[in-house]
Amino acid sequence: MAGIFYFGKEVECVGYNSTFMSVIGEYVRPYIMQLGNNIAEKVYFSYDLYDSDLNFSELTQDQYMQCYKQLVKAIEVDLEKIEDFYNHYPKELVYKAWFNEIKPAMQRSPLYQP
Repeated sequence: MAGIFYFGKEVECVGYNSTFMSVIGEYVRPYIMQLGNNIAEKVYFSYDLYDSDLNFSELTQDQYMQCYKQLVKAIEVDLEKIEDFYNHYPKELVYKAWFNEIKPAMQRSPLYQP
């Protein structure tokens, strides 16, 4: 089983295997939860019910940018401080996915407004 990051129909989704989606989905969940249950429920609705998809397309522009900033904090700032990341899951894979695929896709979304 695999999962995707979905940013809207205007942007190609970014898909990964279920292991990666589980690791990244659970790692960023507390960061998204800090934004409130309403936002977290929109992003994690399908992830929690039946697949590993994280859906950002149902957010308002303001909510989307809040999530984007939380992901930047989680991956670009806080990840390097964690010594035992999910049973030594390679952080390099998270960095590579973030900088090469996820972040650029998020920035292509019409909801992205720097």
